[in-house]
Amino acid sequence: MSTIRSTDRERLIERLLQPDVVSGSEMLMRSLLVEGVECVFGYPGGAVLYIYDAIHDYDHRFRHMLARHEQGAIHAADGYARASGKPGVCIATSGPGATNLITGIAVAHRDRIPLVVITGNVALSVRGTDAFQEADMIGMTLPITKHSYYITDAADIPDTVQKAFRIASDGQPGPVLIDIPKDVSAQRKEFRYRKQPIRTPSVPAWFTASASPADVTGLEQPHRPFAGQYADVLRMIADTVPANGIVTADEGRFHALLARRRWPARSLICPVGMEAPGYSLPAAIGAKLADPKRPVVSINGAGGLQRNAQELAVCAIHKIALKIAVFPEADAAGIGSPDFVKLAEAFGLKGLRAERPDEARDVWMHAMKAKGPVLVDFAFERSGK
Repeated sequence: MSTIRSTDRERLIERLLQPDVVSGSEMLMRSLLVEGVECVFGYPGGAVLYIYDAIHDYDHRFRHMLARHEQGAIHAADGYARASGKPGVCIATSGPGATNLITGIAVAHRDRIPLVVITGNVALSVRGTDAFQEADMIGMTLPITKHSYYITDAADIPDTVQKAFRIASDGQPGPVLIDIPKDVSAQRKEFRYRKQPIRTPSVPAWFTASASPADVTGLEQPHRPFAGQYADVLRMIADTVPANGIVTADEGRFHALLARRRWPARSLICPVGMEAPGYSLPAAIGAKLADPKRPVVSINGAGGLQRNAQELAVCAIHKIALKIAVFPEADAAGIGSPDFVKLAEAFGLKGLRAERPDEARDVWMHAMKAKGPVLVDFAFERSGK
């Protein structure tokens, strides 16, 4: 999806701001568009079907990226926010769909990343009855959000969305939750949005400054050893990333080595406050969608990649040109891991393997020059060489 030109956006906003009787779901979509949202990450379900109907009506105005798991969706929204400096947005259904977001909310809370998290819930008429897939998301996420909203009247959606974006961005950024019961998303009320200027987020200094060793290692020290030959490969990868490139990583053993190079602002993306295996791949997807012109490299341990390997399908289907590096677990030497080349090919990506340290650079450079997404498995121990 191309970015809407400023003049077209102004005309669109003026049209959207006209008072009208619409459903709560359309109020939500209109409000997101007025806030300048260009990409939403999510996974549908029963409690958000009305919202997804509205997304379909507006999908020519912004992009919805269908994740393969809710945790993938929120990590992608997090990566989008870190790469762009704008709040990331994700959507999930009630019950297990919403609870699958909790790890990602906690990561964003610890690292002060602006997110607007939208969840569906059971209808107001059955609230508190242990209805099918009912979950108290407000209670569960209270310690890991800046603020939470439970909507009981569709007419409140425009003001709530506006407040959510302000709270997520202002001061110390962080995640804000909006929980919308299914019947509220279907209510028809008059849409009124009090237009206010969109302010530039006020973010922590580390979020806008270049990344240095103190930013990362001083907080994810690595608690697992990293074999010398693989450390050399990781340094090689860091050296081959273009100046405008982005690198995502999720484990402390990667952070320490990557941070030895001084990265431009919003170029080294990793969870600082808590290690979150499985973060790197979906975060890289979000970062790439935030700025498609920037090369993006995802660094993964074998265990971490398997946490959210299903998001490889998103890369293949949408031709998201990530370069994905996989390293074995230092304490297991790849035992119990799948053949990552075959796994990549099963999802529709190109898969390559470096079996010896002396061929690592050539294989990696081949991946960097190739079009589309490529996964490289650095599996020296597996080959026994």
